[in-house]
Amino acid sequence: HLRGHMSLNLYRECEHQFASPPWCLLYRHICIAQTLSYTASRVNRPNYRSTDLKPLIGLTPTPELEVMEHGTFRRHTLSDHYSRAIIAAGGIPVMLPSNYLNPAEMLDRLDGVVITGGGDIDPAIYGQERNELTAGIDDERDTFELALLKAAMEIDLPILGICRGCQLFNVALGGTLHQDIDTLHPNPVQHRQQNLGVHHEESFQTVTILPGEHPLNGSVAAPTTEINSFHHQGIDRLADALEPMAVTEDGLVEAVYHPGMRYGVAVQWHPELMAHNFSDQAAIFCMFVKACEVYQEASRAYEGVEIA
Repeated sequence: HLRGHMSLNLYRECEHQFASPPWCLLYRHICIAQTLSYTASRVNRPNYRSTDLKPLIGLTPTPELEVMEHGTFRRHTLSDHYSRAIIAAGGIPVMLPSNYLNPAEMLDRLDGVVITGGGDIDPAIYGQERNELTAGIDDERDTFELALLKAAMEIDLPILGICRGCQLFNVALGGTLHQDIDTLHPNPVQHRQQNLGVHHEESFQTVTILPGEHPLNGSVAAPTTEINSFHHQGIDRLADALEPMAVTEDGLVEAVYHPGMRYGVAVQWHPELMAHNFSDQAAIFCMFVKACEVYQEASRAYEGVEIA
């Protein structure tokens, strides 16, 4: 049972250095105790969930190259507005690096996933040639997030998509995108408030909340809500599995949900930038974290952990 553990290597080193059997025997017992303790902690950790543990929520970062004096480095970056919004809603945020080859393995430890904003998605994924205005494609991130998203849907893990995450949710389920709204969407309104110098934490557009039973109608009391907007791409053909929840005045879908999931929601704007000042935006994270808590409770019950 000790084969392959560091403790066995230490024991062999001891056996080599100390010819006296008592020394080796004593050290052997110490190594066995350490190894059994280590093994028990490893075995129990994945399945054990404290009854008062906050939900653990994974957030996908943006890979970026940074050139410094001592070299060029590929980094995973994430605006702290995301983590602040998750923390304020009662969750524990963790970053999910895109260079992990099997993202499905991450999900055993998580109670929810946020697919965050970032660069454009490779249009080849949704069957289109690349437009000259499509930019910021990262193949590693596309591959990772698609695999993560599909694995999360398979186990019905709560999902929140934001901006690029909304587009990826649609693409992953067979939908398509406008690669540039200004040139491809009929009669577009301005969707990039940075072009007009509007601060990123301020509202810029009004979206209409569509009627029906869906998550936004549970968090937004009025038939409209104020949002920010920074995107040049957007949903063209909506995936069959998704339903729209909100649209802008030019008819662009700004929020979707998956009615077959316990919680699969995505918005085209950035609620994390407004959550500290706008209750409608904070409510998006509160509802998501609540769904993660429900998932956590169900996981504990399945694993046989007594729920307080």
